[in-house]
Amino acid sequence: MTSFRDQAAAGIGEELADLKHSFVLRQGKLLPVNFNRLLNEGDLAQNIYLEPDDFVYVPAGTARDVYVLAR
Repeated sequence: MTSFRDQAAAGIGEELADLKHSFVLRQGKLLPVNFNRLLNEGDLAQNIYLEPDDFVYVPAGTARDVYVLAR
């Protein structure tokens, strides 16, 4: 398992991603994670561990989509 913050270090930034409308879907349920607070304000309470088959949706802040899938 990897924390979302670790995955985000790979290059997700507000200039490319809409962090305010991002979410994690786990077993059909939305997890309450505020990516903006995690990445821009350093709120580690928002730093969840990703599990196999989690779906992280990060809508485009520009014209590109960014997806992070955990296995």
